Order: sequence, then C-alpha cells, then structure tokens
Amino acid sequence: MKVSGYTKQERSFLTFIRILMVMFFFATILFTIAPMWTLNYLSAIGRGIFGFSEPQFNLRIENFWLVLAIAYLAALTQVCFIAQRDFLRNMDFMTIVIFSKLISTLGFTFCFFMFNYRFIYLVGMIVDSAIFLSSWYYYNAAKRSRAR
Repeated sequence: MKVSGYTKQERSFLTFIRILMVMFFFATILFTIAPMWTLNYLSAIGRGIFGFSEPQFNLRIENFWLVLAIAYLAALTQVCFIAQRDFLRNMDFMTIVIFSKLISTLGFTFCFFMFNYRFIYLVGMIVDSAIFLSSWYYYNAAKRSRAR
C-alpha cells in the first residue's frame, strides 16, 4: 500500500473508472449531437474495411431508443463519477456498470446473430464485452486486495 491508503489494484481500478467515466461522457455527447453520423460512420467502416453490406441508418423516424441510449450513457457516467469520488465507500457502484455491460453484450450478441449481421452490433458486442470483462477483472482484483 502506498501513502494514499489504496492498494495497487485499487489504484488501477480507480484509474480505470476515471477512464470509463470520460469515455461514457464523450459517448453521451457524441450520441446527443450526432447519432446518425456516428452509426453511419461505424457502418461505413464495416462496409469499407470488412465487407459488411448494410443500409444507412435513419433515426429521424423515431428517437425513442436514442433517448434511452443517451440516458443509459449519462447514468453510467454518473455511476463512475460517484464511484471514483469516494472510492473505498462507493466502489460497489461499479457493479451497476458490470451488470449493464453484461446485459448490453448479450443484447448485441443476440441482435447480431438473430436479426442482421450488422457491423454496429459486432462493434457493440466487442466494446461492451471488453468493458464488462475489464470492469469485472479490476473490481474483483481491488476487492481481493483489500481483503488480504
């Protein structure tokens, strides 16, 4: 343990939480300002580099799901903010991020295989599973380090 009172694993987890907080914040802003551009840009990468054939998105028809996605990202930003602010007391808030990323990974996987082989579902599956596994790893390492 260093002078800060945190173990090495706790410091690593705290850094990871802060990185997630910034990523979730910028994702919230990106989906608020330019949702269609973001989704179509990802689709263009899938078409151009990986050969996925999929149509352009049209979110202008209905924004119901977009509002929920923005609220979800904003809530995850807030959870990370709370967890990092008083880390030892609030680190268990990160189980919300872990659980939500598990569910979104399962959702993206289901959508990719059951509906359309769309590149954005694959990207969502990869990104969210990476966040889920990393969060779970750092959380468990930090918890075990304090228990020693």
